[in-house]
Amino acid sequence: MCGISCAFVRSKEHKYWDLLRNSEIRGQDGTGFVVWHKQSHGGYFTVHRSEKKASEFEGTMPDLKLKDFIVGQNRLAIFGLGSENNQPLVTEKTILVHNGNLLDFEKTFKKEKLKREYTVDSELILRLWEKYYDIDEVKKRLKGDYACILVDRIQSTVKPKKSVYIFTKYKPVYYYKDSTGLYFYSTGMIGKKTFGVEGTPLKNGEVIIKNL
Repeated sequence: MCGISCAFVRSKEHKYWDLLRNSEIRGQDGTGFVVWHKQSHGGYFTVHRSEKKASEFEGTMPDLKLKDFIVGQNRLAIFGLGSENNQPLVTEKTILVHNGNLLDFEKTFKKEKLKREYTVDSELILRLWEKYYDIDEVKKRLKGDYACILVDRIQSTVKPKKSVYIFTKYKPVYYYKDSTGLYFYSTGMIGKKTFGVEGTPLKNGEVIIKNL
């Protein structure tokens, strides 16, 4: 029952910090977020993770600017209870937040011969992505339910932009867009509290892809 969220910022009047605080009802065991600071020369990521709940960050959030991107999680710890498993999970190639419950994930790790750094089921999604780089191949190997926001950090001549994938199976994800930004979040109730409307739910199995 973790809260996951992200925002493509379009104004300094953005509502992401309200969204993150309102998502606290879904998890109070830790709060984390990664910011993509967009700049003319390419930009850079900063990672913030804490055992605090979101409401305890009041007044200490970093500034977000036009065209920045932020992805975060309000954690409800179920697997891998230690704070080292707080999300977003971050590698040199991938950033991930996940809400849900993956079944037989230990067996899948062994079957796919995947690297492990954490002890949380969410890492399976990250490692499958770094093996296949194909959302359909990842989804094919996942059992259980999930709502995910995954950032592919890799750029090349073939794929010149970093990409964000939002995808779900049996777990809700909503989105809302206004002049301040495009937002994705866990439930309509959180949307209504933040924006005054629930927003639009993704269809089960839907995949949204956005470039940074």
